[in-house]
Amino acid sequence: MADHYTKTAFVLELEKRDLVFLAELVELDLSNMPEEDWQEQFDQRSARFKNAFAGSDEDPFEAYRAIFSDGDYPEPGFDIHCCGETDSGRERIIISGDQIDPETLANIVQAACPSALPTGFCYSYGCSKLRPDEFGGGFVLITENDIVFRGSQEGLASALAQLDDEDGRSLVLTTRHPEHGLSYWNSERGFGRLADATVFSPSEAARHDPVIANDEPEWTTMPRWPQ
Repeated sequence: MADHYTKTAFVLELEKRDLVFLAELVELDLSNMPEEDWQEQFDQRSARFKNAFAGSDEDPFEAYRAIFSDGDYPEPGFDIHCCGETDSGRERIIISGDQIDPETLANIVQAACPSALPTGFCYSYGCSKLRPDEFGGGFVLITENDIVFRGSQEGLASALAQLDDEDGRSLVLTTRHPEHGLSYWNSERGFGRLADATVFSPSEAARHDPVIANDEPEWTTMPRWPQ
């Protein structure tokens, strides 16, 4: 037997109204509430909650439970510690927990804290016994429209693959401008500077639709990581 845990602790600065809404989501304990009481509890939620998580007649909390990776156990799994106001009048809080689900936490922050976006957090996971490959972590980047996960195990596997296999490295799409030289493809903005380029995995590049340009675009291999 062994215990597994996933931990985080990070700071958010957000508007008061978002803090109130976040607290409402965290304090809702559906796991210990009989389903026959859900409709009554939903009716007592704030107007913002009802607008954000409009449910169905069969399940008033259907939309709310959808932000959890396991909707049958809708438990946020983290605590909020208020640190007071910042000089700009925003609320400063610490979110922490030692049994968090990164996907669920990211969904809750995105749904409840628009004034804190873009933001993100790091997390670590481990085991009470020293078992191989049971330790790691990562980070989550949260914007209004996207949630991006990056993990240390995946990063290590990618770095090892790139050491001896050029075909495993990331790619950018390039074209040559007659005045500005090389330009790099950004999926939202078109061709521009390298700093804004969209980076593709080899499989993503193989599936990508052709891009039309005056000079035939070509895939360019990124430097291997780590250097």
